[in-house]
Amino acid sequence: MNHMGKFCAKCGTPISENGRFCPNCGAPVEQVQETAVQKPAAVPVQSTPEPVKKGSIREDYFSIKGRLSRKTYAKRFLILMVIGFCFAMLNVLEITALMILTGCAAIVISVSNLMMAARRFHDIGKSGFYCLLFLLPVANVIAIYYVFGKEGTPGPNQYGSVSV
Repeated sequence: MNHMGKFCAKCGTPISENGRFCPNCGAPVEQVQETAVQKPAAVPVQSTPEPVKKGSIREDYFSIKGRLSRKTYAKRFLILMVIGFCFAMLNVLEITALMILTGCAAIVISVSNLMMAARRFHDIGKSGFYCLLFLLPVANVIAIYYVFGKEGTPGPNQYGSVSV
């Protein structure tokens, strides 16, 4: 919005319409210029989007707290299987150090899978102890189909809010 007003050319102080001298510096009205005063335009404030929470590997793969959706579980399960397959291929070389490394990797991958399965059972509304079914022959096949096939409970449950 434009507003016309008088300002002193010497010091910039506003002067009344019928004033003959600047009230601040005493400059005569002849030295007064009319200038347009513009109110600064309001700049819309843009909200900063919330950053996507990027969990650590420890939180993503080695935690039993919270819930894990089918999609996220499937992605992480697949990643671990690919890593496990790569380590298994190292056994072809029959180098003792690599075989030990592969054995250690298999233990880490198995523990991670059990912890992720516990979180997946939490999403379904069951206790995380059901993940121990993965350690039993035949029951593990049923458990894997259940974990991949059963939809999580809608809304929050006793294990936390819905995971994405």
